[in-house]
Amino acid sequence: DGVAVIGSSGDDDNGSSSGSAYVFEQQGDGTWQQIAKLTADDGADGDDFGSSVAIHDGVAVIGAPGDNNNGTSSGSAYVFEQQSDGTWLQVAKLTADDGADGDDFGHKVTTHDGVAVIGAAGDDDNGTDSGSAYVFEQQADGTWLQVAKLTASDGDSNENFGCSVATHAGVAVIGAVL
Repeated sequence: DGVAVIGSSGDDDNGSSSGSAYVFEQQGDGTWQQIAKLTADDGADGDDFGSSVAIHDGVAVIGAPGDNNNGTSSGSAYVFEQQSDGTWLQVAKLTADDGADGDDFGHKVTTHDGVAVIGAAGDDDNGTDSGSAYVFEQQADGTWLQVAKLTASDGDSNENFGCSVATHAGVAVIGAVL
């Protein structure tokens, strides 16, 4: 695809460790050129925006596990889309419907064909830090909707389900620490 997104969670544009992500595009001669620097519209100290990044077909998802919208370090993820003029525009901020302190939603992110899977390794549904992953789908009107929350059927404390995530062609794989 010739486009790469690199996270820089320690960047300080919107406050200490608010974070950023850089978009690079491969040129015709094979070199790579930075074409954009992405930051959250509402970035703040400690958000760690850029801790995880994913890109597919002009859609970038950027994790900010330190964001505090649903409690301290509940986390969030931001969706950016490349516009026809080549610029990148923030189009959505994703948070868990049941987000809580320490969930680290956005610890890992992945996206493919209008689906984003967001890991929340600190979620506590099956015990402290048992973890979960959330599935969002892009709707016909361009908005993003949470459609599922995934947890391990045998989940237990400190497994951090959601510490890694991957998706492709309708299949999601979620990692845990056992």
